Amino acid sequence: MPLNREEPADVVPTNVDAAAERPITPAAEPPTTPAAEPPITATARRRLTREARALLRQADQGGVPMFVSQNLRRIAQENGVDVSEDMTPNTVVDALRARR
Repeated sequence: MPLNREEPADVVPTNVDAAAERPITPAAEPPTTPAAEPPITATARRRLTREARALLRQADQGGVPMFVSQNLRRIAQENGVDVSEDMTPNTVVDALRARR
């Protein structure tokens, strides 16, 4: 596919490989295989959220919450940690650290 000579030389259509002057076809996505262990939540495969990273930074400086608040529970759940009734703030923070 030759380039339009009326266009400036540095403008190349985004769907054309300039070196080979042929249309670029998107690569097929590789098939997904089921995980050996099902994820706790959909976010378990991703990095920790910004709030979780901030919480861990505060905990590293000695700022662990006094109790498992709804906010701490929410942050943990968003990052793939199921919070049970017998968990302390320290165990929640440790579980988040294990997800890094």
